[in-house]
Amino acid sequence: MPTTTVVPTVTAAPAGGAVAGKIVNYGTDKDTFKRGERATGFITVQNTGSTPINDITASVSASASLPVIGSTSVGSKDYTFNNLNIKPGQTKRIEFTVDIPSEYKGVSTAGDYDLHVTVRSGNTDIGSFSKSVKVT
Repeated sequence: MPTTTVVPTVTAAPAGGAVAGKIVNYGTDKDTFKRGERATGFITVQNTGSTPINDITASVSASASLPVIGSTSVGSKDYTFNNLNIKPGQTKRIEFTVDIPSEYKGVSTAGDYDLHVTVRSGNTDIGSFSKSVKVT
């Protein structure tokens, strides 16, 4: 069974209307994917500040579990979402897609992967989470 860990970071809005928010939900459309398939990930962000959240960057890093050497990093990518206009108190779901390659440099991409996602708006941490998925 895949495991998930969430560690949301809530930042209080100081005077002057700084951005603040938290992750209230996250995940992928399923926990097991076939090689060559398109995966959909999502985060749901709640604006806990006093000014709209317009831009969010989700930094995703992946590591693979290898039987002999343990876990190794297999890459990272930033997804940037603009013009979101999440008003104070509002919650919005943001989705992104990833095409899973069938192979990489001649090697099958089948295996177990741990995804770690950090969400920011400008210089403000919104939160982070980890999720495990399987590619068959």
